[in-house]
Amino acid sequence: MRSDAMEEIASPVNRNLHNNNISTIEDNAFRDLTNINRLRLDNNRISSIKNITISGLTNLRELRIQDNPFHCDCELIGLVDFLKSGRVTVSGDPRCFTPENLNGASLVSLSAANLTCPDTTTMDTTTMDTTSMDTTTMDTTTMDTTTDETNSSPLKEGNVLVIVYLFLCLLVKSMMDF
Repeated sequence: MRSDAMEEIASPVNRNLHNNNISTIEDNAFRDLTNINRLRLDNNRISSIKNITISGLTNLRELRIQDNPFHCDCELIGLVDFLKSGRVTVSGDPRCFTPENLNGASLVSLSAANLTCPDTTTMDTTTMDTTSMDTTTMDTTTMDTTTDETNSSPLKEGNVLVIVYLFLCLLVKSMMDF
């Protein structure tokens, strides 16, 4: 949803945006709509809502965000804190969809300790020995790209790092061939 999508609404009180296949809400989407008191965003495809998106809704009293595939990591801490603040009534029971270890966990039961993000790791390519790398026999059969009902993401945890590592190895090898 674009940040200016709601500017045309003059006097909102209840906003029903459920069942609209919304996947992204920009930070300032509700910027000028301070008089919303009930907001329904349930049953969409929203995986994250930043606190700044809803913190300006000073008259908000009820929020419905259940039935969205929330990705529960450090990016959701602000929303979880907002929900737990008691400032709004949370209708329904919004739950985590990913990561797998939090699948089905209620957002209002989470703490900041549960909402972690993977550390950003840097790889020192200057010490990587690529002279013995045989790119014609690189084995990528260990990458599981199947999906199941509990996780619709084709990339399982850790496979992204494998892909990045393989890409970097090929890149370094091709640079050394020049």
